[in-house]
Amino acid sequence: MQVSAVRRKRKNTSELCSNISPCFKSAFEICVENAAKREGRYIFFPHVGTVFETTEEAYELYNNFFSWEVGFGIRYSKSRRNVSGYQNSQDIVCQRAGAHGKENSTTCRNGCKSMIRLLRTVEHGWTNLYNMPFGLFVGVNEHFQSTIFGGVLLRDEKIQSFEWAFSTFVDIMNGKRPDTMLTDQCQAMEAAIKYSLPSTRHRWCKWHVLRVAKEKIGHVYSKQSGFKKEFHDLVINETCPSIFESRSNEIIGKYRLGSNSYLKRIYDRREMWAKPYFMWTFCAGSTQRSERANHLLKRYIPRSSPMHIFVRQYNNMLDSRLADEQEQLHACKQKRRMLKHGVPLEVHAAVVYTKAMYDRFSDDLFKSGAYMVSEMDAGLLYKVKMMPSFAYSSYDLVEHTVRIAGDSRSIWCDCGVYEHVGMLCSHSLKER
Repeated sequence: MQVSAVRRKRKNTSELCSNISPCFKSAFEICVENAAKREGRYIFFPHVGTVFETTEEAYELYNNFFSWEVGFGIRYSKSRRNVSGYQNSQDIVCQRAGAHGKENSTTCRNGCKSMIRLLRTVEHGWTNLYNMPFGLFVGVNEHFQSTIFGGVLLRDEKIQSFEWAFSTFVDIMNGKRPDTMLTDQCQAMEAAIKYSLPSTRHRWCKWHVLRVAKEKIGHVYSKQSGFKKEFHDLVINETCPSIFESRSNEIIGKYRLGSNSYLKRIYDRREMWAKPYFMWTFCAGSTQRSERANHLLKRYIPRSSPMHIFVRQYNNMLDSRLADEQEQLHACKQKRRMLKHGVPLEVHAAVVYTKAMYDRFSDDLFKSGAYMVSEMDAGLLYKVKMMPSFAYSSYDLVEHTVRIAGDSRSIWCDCGVYEHVGMLCSHSLKER
């Protein structure tokens, strides 16, 4: 729903609500169904994961079926908004929460910690309006732009629904199946891909793994503990499987996260997303496309859009992506590349690469100047390492092996950039 600009009374916090879906079963309905089986327990017992239609429903349940039975009153407390001014959090606390300001006063506040915190779901608004999940098929083109192959509205998130979506997508693409597909960690989707797309390499989107990790261990992410930097450095930079495993265990032990079920799950399935097991899978740099697709949807499609507005704005989004692609095509055909380094390899790259590809190539060519080369087998095998004065982290100082085929027509580096992105890495460029 849209956030109203009208100032409301404190007791009315109905901004945290969504349109009622006939498929949704509210917390109140669940309480009524379970009332006869409560056997002396509270009708409503607040726990993490409870879903409410509105803040009013949460307040009434907490007040009438829990706090009243326990014996304390409640009140609305702090609320929070995101950068767009959209309310995404509301606290409901004990009437006696907080401290009194004066030592000699009639206040009833004594610092009681009883409370519940309501968080608006990420999908709130346009997804839950019809209770139909919306999925995008997003790829990357030769300009490193996100390109949208199609979108699908599903009735539910069951295996059969995903199988239908993937089969229909393949039909629309004239029978061409994707080589690699990146998704979130949905088990139903994973099962559907195995059945409908058996030749497709399925991996988890790294952006989604990190986003959910932040939600699951936010108490560590938010502190100045160094966990976020260590964890992200490991996930983004480490390429050796054994080092990744040992460092993961070190970090989990250091921050006492051994009992965290989410970290255990993603570690057990690390071959689905972690770089050491993922670096040889071609993705053309598409591991962050889910994040960009989400930003596109939020930019073009208002929250709580009815279906006709959703379709219209979705088409506007497609038109915008097409215009951006046409602009890049024009730049490639009409504008000359600016040569920066004056080497023959750069001249050839300026002819065969698109502008976006050439810009990346030029950056890697410049970066190659910071490396030292040691010849291990004349003309065939080299060790490449960055000079310490140019290194930003310990990962920059890792030594890489570059191997050249006997006919000098192919080159291989153990960093996996060429296999993963489709461009020569700075280590290979240094040797050439």
